[in-house]
Amino acid sequence: MATIESYVQGALRYLANALMPKRKTFVRALLCGMLAGLPLLFVLTVTAWRVMVPLWVVISMAVRWLGLGEDVRRQLRWMRKMSMRGPIPGLVRMGSRCYHRGKRWYHGAALDVMPVAPTVVGTKVRMTNAAMLKWLVKPISETSREQYEVQVRPVAAAETEWALAGSELTEQKLAVGDLQPDTEYAVRVRASNTKGSSEWCEATFRTKQGPVDGGGAGPGYTWAQGGKKADELTVLVALPAGTRAKQLSVVVKPSHLSISLAPLAGGDRATLVEGELFAAVKHEDIEWELSDEGAAGKKLRLALLKLNPQGPFWPSLVRGHPEVEVSGMKKPELSTEELMAQIAELQRASPGGMGGGMGGMGGMGGMGGMGGMTDISGLDGFEE
Repeated sequence: MATIESYVQGALRYLANALMPKRKTFVRALLCGMLAGLPLLFVLTVTAWRVMVPLWVVISMAVRWLGLGEDVRRQLRWMRKMSMRGPIPGLVRMGSRCYHRGKRWYHGAALDVMPVAPTVVGTKVRMTNAAMLKWLVKPISETSREQYEVQVRPVAAAETEWALAGSELTEQKLAVGDLQPDTEYAVRVRASNTKGSSEWCEATFRTKQGPVDGGGAGPGYTWAQGGKKADELTVLVALPAGTRAKQLSVVVKPSHLSISLAPLAGGDRATLVEGELFAAVKHEDIEWELSDEGAAGKKLRLALLKLNPQGPFWPSLVRGHPEVEVSGMKKPELSTEELMAQIAELQRASPGGMGGGMGGMGGMGGMGGMGGMTDISGLDGFEE
């Protein structure tokens, strides 16, 4: 009886998900209907306000009670964004630009106003020896023109003078080169024009590490990635001499790693590695061992396997830790036999993922089951 009830409940949930519209679709359709009938609603509100005003109050209370307020605001922002893509708003924007450019051409620098500092500075692209900086500025005048000055220096050398990276910039971005790998830098940007200069807006960023065996170094550990299928991860953690295996706690979850060490004399455990992994791993398929490094103490070696070996290279082992440059790394090419073995493994893992398998091959009656063979760009050896 319980099995039948579970089947019925599952069928009802499936029908509800398949037939009922999504929350976003419902709110969007409701708003579109109200906008289409806005003239009629306005007339009714004016002529029959004794009925319409209580109705509007009830609708507002229902929206608030159902928690649809944020959905309504989100859909209104979407509708406004889509309406600005039309030809009429485009012509209005073009006319406004032409007007302000002509006004600037005629009056010149007299239209400048005191500039304000950029609101935020960040990196759009980071590499081992370069970075693309970008900053945002809150507009205060359509006719004022500002230029930007950018200065950079290493955070570790706080007493050194700022190095000029760019000046008299008209765009809100700058490519900075000649940087050192795995180094934290401070950057500051200010705006200037004929009225003066704004305050500095400062931020920090860190360049990426050069890959060593596909990996790099984190706080208290080193790691590598590779293997024949590019799915192997190796984590090395330095430990004090005399460390025993029973002192270690290695907890691996699908997307989380925790390694801690308990002192021999008792007390609180010391966290060695803790954080969210860059992607999921096979948490039930792990190996770790202690190795004696002589005078350097001992070392923990942890072996992990990526859950998705067809995914991209990991830029970091733990999210938020120093990243390595993976743009130039390539996965090993596979032979035809290895590639077919991977396809067969994927087919066994998800029977529907190959377009119904090779059903169309029965008796060589066709290739109908080959529909799922179109998406193999993510397999090893097929680089985009």
